[in-house]
Amino acid sequence: MTPQEALVAAVHPLLFLYRNAADGHFPPADGGVLVLPPLPARLECSAALTGYAVVATGMGH
Repeated sequence: MTPQEALVAAVHPLLFLYRNAADGHFPPADGGVLVLPPLPARLECSAALTGYAVVATGMGH
């Protein structure tokens, strides 16, 4: 992992996922769901890539 990648990952894991996708590195299209903590200011979101979903939420935390 480069220093820039480490910085992006430290901000929020969702940004690291988006950066990887922008570089052509996608998660497996296996129907999986990744649950992450909420973004700063307790913002929540969901995102979908082909065959893969991501949810950033405070539920269960």
